[in-house]
Amino acid sequence: MSIPVPTVHSLGDVYSSDALSAQKGRYDQIRTAFASAFDGAVPDFYARAPGRVNLIGEHVDYSGYGVLPMAIAQDIVVAVAIAKTPGTQCTIANTNPKHAKFSFDGANIVIDTKKHHWGNYAMAGYKGITEALGLTSPRSLYLMVDGVIPAGAGLSSSSALVCCIALAVARGHDKVLTKLEFAEICTKCERYIGTEGGGMDQSISFMANQGAAMNIEFGPLRAFPVKLPDGAAFVVADSSVVSEKQVTAATNFNLRVVECRLSALLLAKLGGVQNWQEARTILRAQNALNASFDAMLALVSKHFHPHDYSLTELSGLFGLPESEIVSSFMSASTVEARSFRLFQRVSHVLQEASRTAQFKTVCDTAPDATTALAKLGQLMNDSHTSCRDLYECSCEELDDLTSICRQQGALGSRLTGAGWGGCCVSLVPSDKVDAFVANVKRLYFERKGIANGLIFASPPGCGAAIVASDAVSK
Repeated sequence: MSIPVPTVHSLGDVYSSDALSAQKGRYDQIRTAFASAFDGAVPDFYARAPGRVNLIGEHVDYSGYGVLPMAIAQDIVVAVAIAKTPGTQCTIANTNPKHAKFSFDGANIVIDTKKHHWGNYAMAGYKGITEALGLTSPRSLYLMVDGVIPAGAGLSSSSALVCCIALAVARGHDKVLTKLEFAEICTKCERYIGTEGGGMDQSISFMANQGAAMNIEFGPLRAFPVKLPDGAAFVVADSSVVSEKQVTAATNFNLRVVECRLSALLLAKLGGVQNWQEARTILRAQNALNASFDAMLALVSKHFHPHDYSLTELSGLFGLPESEIVSSFMSASTVEARSFRLFQRVSHVLQEASRTAQFKTVCDTAPDATTALAKLGQLMNDSHTSCRDLYECSCEELDDLTSICRQQGALGSRLTGAGWGGCCVSLVPSDKVDAFVANVKRLYFERKGIANGLIFASPPGCGAAIVASDAVSK
């Protein structure tokens, strides 16, 4: 992953052959929209970054554990032109008319996280990359965003936008970075908008390999291709419940991050680790204790209770004032929290991390495809149960959808992405995909009166790239 993000001169280098005609038409439309928005200007180049579906390993990346996502065909594309006149102004438009064009001073970016504006993610990508590159007086740029990743569906549309903007801005300043460097920078970018993720979404967007899922590990960041068994198809279906990360971060996503951090610290403290305050992730606590997954779960059962922990109780357990716990271990968006569900969160993370490792082992070593598919399906089903019951990040619609998927032939079905809405991913025998899709449409979307419900099978796609202008003009 120390290789640069590629520049391609053919759309066939990033899109499948059966999608080329549609993609050519799409890029033509982006170019037309760009000219309309920017007084006839022509893009100098395009950046694209894919969404992803996480096959297994949900809510474990920010606890230090590996994940197993793959890139999907749906992506964000940004057309870019460098202004001919000097200045630091950046203007961003969107092909979707509901997202208004806006401008900001690239040398002095202020992101108002209290206003849930679509451009916050774009500005976060811009701010993060210019700071990482030391661009104190960036060029004036014109950017046109086009996205076909459904927003709020758990397919990483927001992170793909951050990645794509960062890639576009770097290229607009003649900077060449490796896939690894972009992934690390973009993981930090989202913290400008109050999201405390662990880096899975940004890493797969840059590091994806065509035709393979990726086992992504952290500390240090690295990625390994994982060949999926023959006969396996992964079908994504949208519950049609929108999960807005910016809106619910404090009570959902970021609170889970804090609960996992507190769980790690408590495990280390009660386990006798001398420098327990440094064990801020569950993996660090596990390494400090030199314990297996089973041993860690045994420690959780011994030391943790299933009831919510109050800040007062944690103060006594840590031997620290409540104010120090808040200032040292909690985030700006969660400082008002006073109740923490630790037993359930740490139990999920440890079990899910173990399932992810098992998933990779099955892909690597299973003697035959039938055995492999059955084992992978069971791991996915167990993952959804854990997300629902221990991590409490599912919802009624996702539970209903995954149940229907299993009834209609999925060997495994689980929520994917942060949860609280969005999509599920199902493992389906490749020769049964058409019937599966038709039945899920009928039993879920039609019964709920959802028009144009999203469901699709996706092979593993490639990562981010710069698309040269000649690739579009051919």
